[in-house]
Amino acid sequence: MQQTKLQLRKTPRMPVRRLNLSSIPPSGQRVVNAMFDLTLKCNLRCSYCFKEKRNEDMPLRVAQDAIIWLIYASGQERRIGVFLWGANHFSVLS
Repeated sequence: MQQTKLQLRKTPRMPVRRLNLSSIPPSGQRVVNAMFDLTLKCNLRCSYCFKEKRNEDMPLRVAQDAIIWLIYASGQERRIGVFLWGANHFSVLS
């Protein structure tokens, strides 16, 4: 019998996820909407604005983990809502 060697590709180490699935609400309580503040960058200085302005974006890994958490927290719901918040949030995701 001929033996073959399996060659495994080295995969890059991924940073540890901060996903905490134990924080999902107890059964019967579902979370179906989430709002993501993707960036704190803003060139406006509105006097009524409550947001702090810094040159920071939400890391993509954090956004992915939050959406995974929302899917688990929504239970059997067929629709979930994800709302993007922040100055130019589409530039953060590109």
